[in-house]
Amino acid sequence: MARTDGSALARGIVTRMDAILALEREFRGKVPIERLACRQEYVAPMVADLERHLRAQYAKLSPEGDLAKAINYMLSR
Repeated sequence: MARTDGSALARGIVTRMDAILALEREFRGKVPIERLACRQEYVAPMVADLERHLRAQYAKLSPEGDLAKAINYMLSR
């Protein structure tokens, strides 16, 4: 698990990301077309939900804070 700033918000974000990566580990070894189907069905909705969550939380944070900077970095990728 990644290091967080100790805030509940940061821990929640990391938990969501860990869930996405756990699914990706499950898909490892499948043929590309199966991985794509799994990503479309399972991962894409999770990523979309994470993006909505990040945007909503970023709007509540000071843009100068470390967590806001990390969220901004993630959203720009």
